Amino acid sequence: MSCVPPSLQIFNSTSGPVLESLGDRGCAQNPKHYSFMAVMSLIATSMLVQVSHLIKLGLMVLVVTATGAVNIYSWRDIFDLYDYIQFASYR
Repeated sequence: MSCVPPSLQIFNSTSGPVLESLGDRGCAQNPKHYSFMAVMSLIATSMLVQVSHLIKLGLMVLVVTATGAVNIYSWRDIFDLYDYIQFASYR
């Protein structure tokens, strides 16, 4: 979570929305990468052969809960900005 979501300002004019301080776009460039890391950790958890199924289940629930909380509370603006950038041609 080392990136700060860039600011998005929308002006009510015919020129449409104006994006500010995107620069290199940082995390907004590819936020899916961080979700893929969570999927890879779930796959790695399922590969553990020396632990019981209850420990695997607990680890998977922990990963899913933590990833969901981070995506909802911390990355909401970054995912919104990513969608706005990727699908600007459809507006």
